[in-house]
Amino acid sequence: KSKIDTYVTKITAYVEKNTITDTAVSTALDSATSAQATATTSVEALSTLSPTIDCTNSSAKATVATYKAATEQARKDLKSYRTSVKAVYEAIESYNESSKS
Repeated sequence: KSKIDTYVTKITAYVEKNTITDTAVSTALDSATSAQATATTSVEALSTLSPTIDCTNSSAKATVATYKAATEQARKDLKSYRTSVKAVYEAIESYNESSKS
């Protein structure tokens, strides 16, 4: 997640430095920021869980299932975040190509 966050920081700096006001870029960047917040929430929720395996505990199965569900959600949200960051790169690339003409 921190690696993707670094990309978003660099993208934002690039957009601000070059005063890109293209709607597609702005929309993609907003989407990436939203996905970043969702991924952050999922990762933080996952980090609060610390399942312990205790075969004498009757709720071990539920504990592991909860952890597994949180892991799957975090993975899904991180993939969505990565995809939205790629969309920002593509929007900037498209903007740069169109502005050359």
